[in-house]
Amino acid sequence: MSLEAGFEWSAGSGIGRLCLARPDDGNTVSLAMIRGLQSALAELEADPAVRVILLEAQGEDFCLGRNGEGESREGLSAYAIHQQFLMPILDLYAAIDRCELPVVSVVQGRAFGFGCALAAACDITLAGESAQFALPEILRGIPPTLAMSVLRGRVPPKAIAYLIHSALAVDARTAREFGLVSHVVPDSRLPQEADSLLAGMANQQRIVNATVKEFVTLGPGTERVLASRLAGLLMTVNRSHTAAR
Repeated sequence: MSLEAGFEWSAGSGIGRLCLARPDDGNTVSLAMIRGLQSALAELEADPAVRVILLEAQGEDFCLGRNGEGESREGLSAYAIHQQFLMPILDLYAAIDRCELPVVSVVQGRAFGFGCALAAACDITLAGESAQFALPEILRGIPPTLAMSVLRGRVPPKAIAYLIHSALAVDARTAREFGLVSHVVPDSRLPQEADSLLAGMANQQRIVNATVKEFVTLGPGTERVLASRLAGLLMTVNRSHTAAR
């Protein structure tokens, strides 16, 4: 099903599919897309025939980050900025985390900024060997606390600090060492490896996949919710201070 909102979604053979579909723009994501992705994710989760959810992207790159064209914060209070611009992002991360079913992302090319955090937020992340991951927001004077809230509990603190302060892209194998990625495969085999994994997961009973996810996330899950809220508040204060200068 196409929502004509920069992504497509569908379900079949036990697999729910979300696909970023703006390849000419590096699959950059608008706030409308973020809200749409959350809504589609909820629809797929509610489908009793779906047993696993795939997040993928068209084109050469997975996602080059946020697209803020047409967005304006002028005249808005810190609270309004938090609610209108930051909470949709945090809500999507939380929706993936709370989703009853495992969410698998398949990453080719670059996953930068929001794209990096989105890939890392998923329960399993497959990456082609030429994939790259980066959080370059600090180059624009922005501490990416929202992305950091996703990495917390998945990526060691020293690796997070390096990613943020260096703003450099790391390759797929380094990303796996950091905990951003579950498994790295040759680019030519990425589609086949993803299909094989998803077919196996779709062949399991829904309750089996849901139980595995709940147990894996049970411990750190509560901490991530608190970290997510703090991330939004810190970003609000930072952006308000920057705008006032």
